[in-house]
Amino acid sequence: MTETPEKKPKRRAPAAPKPRAPRKPKATPPVAIARPFRPITSFHWGYPFSVKGEGPRAERLRAFFEGFVKLSPPFEGHGFLVIARDDHEAAAEAFERNIPVLYFDDVEAAARFDASEDARRAWLDEVLEQAGGERRGALEMMLSAWPEAQHPEAAEAHAKARFAAWPSCWHYTSRRLDRAYEAGNRDAYRGWVSTCQWNNPDELEKFDLAGRVTTASFETPAQAVAAVASLPMLRELSIRGMPTVEQWAALARLEHVEHLSVTDFTQGNLEGLSTAVWWGAGLGARLKSFTTYGIKISADELAPLTRGAATLEHLKLDNARLAGAAVGARLAEVLTHHPVRSLEAEYNELGPEGAERLFKGRAFPTLEALCLSANEIGDAGALALAENPRLPKLRWLTIRSNDAAGRLTRVSAEAFARGALPSLRTLMLMGQGLGSAGCAALLGSAHLSALRTLNLSYCDADWAEVIALLDGRGLASLERLDLGAWSLKTKPSWADARFLRGVKALRVDGIAGNHLAGLLASGHLDACESLVLGGVYASHPKAIAALKSAAPLPALRHLSIRGWKLNAESARALVEAPFVASLEGIDAMSGGYVNRAAATVFHEKGLRLLNSAVFAEYVANDVRTYPLRQQWLNPDE
Repeated sequence: MTETPEKKPKRRAPAAPKPRAPRKPKATPPVAIARPFRPITSFHWGYPFSVKGEGPRAERLRAFFEGFVKLSPPFEGHGFLVIARDDHEAAAEAFERNIPVLYFDDVEAAARFDASEDARRAWLDEVLEQAGGERRGALEMMLSAWPEAQHPEAAEAHAKARFAAWPSCWHYTSRRLDRAYEAGNRDAYRGWVSTCQWNNPDELEKFDLAGRVTTASFETPAQAVAAVASLPMLRELSIRGMPTVEQWAALARLEHVEHLSVTDFTQGNLEGLSTAVWWGAGLGARLKSFTTYGIKISADELAPLTRGAATLEHLKLDNARLAGAAVGARLAEVLTHHPVRSLEAEYNELGPEGAERLFKGRAFPTLEALCLSANEIGDAGALALAENPRLPKLRWLTIRSNDAAGRLTRVSAEAFARGALPSLRTLMLMGQGLGSAGCAALLGSAHLSALRTLNLSYCDADWAEVIALLDGRGLASLERLDLGAWSLKTKPSWADARFLRGVKALRVDGIAGNHLAGLLASGHLDACESLVLGGVYASHPKAIAALKSAAPLPALRHLSIRGWKLNAESARALVEAPFVASLEGIDAMSGGYVNRAAATVFHEKGLRLLNSAVFAEYVANDVRTYPLRQQWLNPDE
């Protein structure tokens, strides 16, 4: 960067010479250290990989991936691109195409290439401890790459025995198992697979799975009906489209199904769920979870669910046109009859009357997670929920707004702040009209001692007003806080923003560059590990200046600056700043925001450019139960 020449001082009378002070050495910009691999949010061995480069290391990695996952040519598929650390050109191109980058040594370290047998067995037990997509990918990788000298047969037998306890939806075919099948090892293959994705009618016969499949997914109801006779042990059933009454009657013969999903994504709001036909039959007798999307459900369609065996634990009724008081009352009967742990009912039309009938005076002792986003329940509905003392286990609550009508106000925020929900750990109120007073009530609550995650983004709050209202108070328990798009009508007293202390993941996008320096120097961000500053669209030079002058935050690992426009010069100014050079990665936006030259500058300094595949911009995301595809998730993880 070219230095600006100093202005010459005006001519003055000669003065007595003073001893010259020794010249201070110029500070050397910190050098980014090459750090070993640590997952940003997740490292998914089940995703496709591509390896760019030549030589023994690149060839070894290609052979490694080929054993358990799809290997694509560089830039021709999706997934991860694996490159040498000094291949800055490939890294810049991957950033332009939104492809996450891993280095050779990242993969080698993450795969424990040189691990001892004891260490590898301990890792295997850790992977097998809990079911999940990432765990399944890691399991395939480990068993495919297990060294011959470390008894792979024993590892395989041990894994198979523990894997049998996983939900059957994870017992699907894979590249490794397909190779075993092609090699004629049918018995080993059948020990791992009991899930059928119904893309090919010959699949059951090909894999010799007839009579033992427990999880199946069908593109049409007709496919499902045609396979009923071959699926006597089916436990998890997923169907796209609406079965006819006759087809429901045929499906009702399935006596072991515990998880049922019926979805339609045509936005046609199909009718004809026919619960009266199948609920009392075998299909509904053991149901633990029921998922719908795009299926219109009336109060009468819910009525059969209030009778019979009390088995439902997860209920997901998204975009089901649930509307009004009658549906709210009937839904309450369902939750009262069953030990429901999670209810997701977003994109419906419950309104204030429906929410009041659902929660007022009701006791739901088992309910842990609740999503009522885009129902416009208003203050009346929110108060019925917030003031209900008989929700002892509710710890995850999401009420996002999509419509200006029916938004929650300060009245709702103050009701939640009074703390009638003792177990609440996650509260998501994005897009509500809480205002500064409502947000301050929640942030300064003396009763929400269990709260760990709070989303108050786009809630019509102002920084200076909230800080003044809190007067130094704040929830000490908060770890993840989303305050995106708050206004800055006047300069805040950042030194008084004590409610930010202890927060590990903070989203404050929308703070203009001239205010950033005050926030970063407030002394309240020492616990922050992930900071989202995206959206500073109007004052990038001031924002960059703020980061250049800021001292590094001791715990900060990741910084999101999505929406900032950077060229090579401004990127160079950032990477030379101590605040940025101490980071592990930056989440930036490609295209017209951060160009290829700027991306190259970051990579040359050893700073990873992250994107949505490996870094969550939003500091807290909704938990989805998806019971057909995964175990119940702890809403706090």
